[in-house]
Amino acid sequence: MGQGFSYKCNKCDYTLEFMQGVGFLYPMEAEKMLTEMQQGKFGKRFMEAANNASAPSVEFSRELYRCAKCGELRPDLKTDLLDGDKVILSKRHICGKCREIMSIVKTNRGLKCPKCKSKLVTGNMILWD
Repeated sequence: MGQGFSYKCNKCDYTLEFMQGVGFLYPMEAEKMLTEMQQGKFGKRFMEAANNASAPSVEFSRELYRCAKCGELRPDLKTDLLDGDKVILSKRHICGKCREIMSIVKTNRGLKCPKCKSKLVTGNMILWD
């Protein structure tokens, strides 16, 4: 089951809505992603690793990423390619504004607006599947 969040900044017009986690279609989506990796739709590195793995599988979840340099926030898929139970390749998340590597937001409390740096206000939360 996943959760959905919304945030807004009371000082500027910034808003953010995103879904986090996985839903009940996870097994089918993971299999589809593995096929797309093997076909090269995730790039050459993923294609070679997926095709050379003896027991390839994919783990993913919807997460919120933040750039440590400029504070940009972006929902995206955390995607890992595994061989058996070992992660052999992970999708990197690059900030579209400053080109730095983004990291997963561990807690949604205290998020700052990427535009004006004010604290974001939590809006609605939903559970989805």
